[in-house]
Amino acid sequence: MLTVRQFHLRKAKVPSGNEYVRSEMNYRLYGEVSAKEREAKKGQYYSVRWRDLSGTVPVRVVMEYRQARSGSRVKKKVLQFPPSKTGQAEFEVTGPSYLRQGRVVSWRISLYEGKKRVAEKKSYLWD
Repeated sequence: MLTVRQFHLRKAKVPSGNEYVRSEMNYRLYGEVSAKEREAKKGQYYSVRWRDLSGTVPVRVVMEYRQARSGSRVKKKVLQFPPSKTGQAEFEVTGPSYLRQGRVVSWRISLYEGKKRVAEKKSYLWD
């Protein structure tokens, strides 16, 4: 019902080895020309897909996460969508937030249909 795919972009130079990593980096860095623009794209990306919902009420996807230098403070990002049976969303922790606060060390992504939580995925280190 809910799948989460993670990608961590650490370097702005595209490697020549692994095809998956190379294509994902090319996708994330597309259109960024200067070193400053490429630096701003460094960070973590979370692609979320869902299916098998009723499609009668609005959908909300909530990402809660902690970063390496933010202590135990939980940050939250929320995306809302019209009613649908399937869909996808993407969360990014990039730019100044990533560069100052560090990498994401734990996360939880919840899928809500209306006010009811219907699915959840979380990292190993989430409480």
